[in-house]
Amino acid sequence: MLSRRFGCLLLGMWLAGILLMTWVDWERTWSVDAVLNGGNPAASMRLKALAPEDARMLLTYQANEQARWYQRIWEDVQVFWGALFFAFLLFGTREGKLTLGLSLGMLAVTLAERFLLSPEMLGLGRIIDFIRPDLHSGERSEYWVLHNTYRMVELVKLGAGCMLATVLMAGGPHRLRDPWEQVHVIDKADYGHIDR
Repeated sequence: MLSRRFGCLLLGMWLAGILLMTWVDWERTWSVDAVLNGGNPAASMRLKALAPEDARMLLTYQANEQARWYQRIWEDVQVFWGALFFAFLLFGTREGKLTLGLSLGMLAVTLAERFLLSPEMLGLGRIIDFIRPDLHSGERSEYWVLHNTYRMVELVKLGAGCMLATVLMAGGPHRLRDPWEQVHVIDKADYGHIDR
């Protein structure tokens, strides 16, 4: 029972982090609009010295850089967390192939995001930050393809995590048993013949 609770805790923290980082990604555009719409009078006065397009470009760049930094840190945390979670399920429980496969799949998807999608997407993001939005750019089109692919992969990972949570929570007493239970069985009175 303790193993099941701990497994659900680890998985729940991972899924909560995915949702939090998705929110951070969506919130960055709203923060730029909030500053430009007069959130702080001192900032508004200084921003008026710039052309409106330049002010938006600069604020967007800052918001995107912050989001990129969060994304890199979160991906590194996810790789560590996913490896820890998989190792716990493999060595600390008696889980079946479905549970282990789902957790290993989530870890593999995270590694693919970290080493295949992110570097290209972050590099293109820095390039297009200072290209005016009304100009057509091949880099911008490529960036949005990568960005949408990344978000779809995140949704797949979130779906796999929800399936895994369902399996962990719905598993009967035969699932996620504490492996140390078998050690404590020897101490029962019925097994006195073992000591002979």
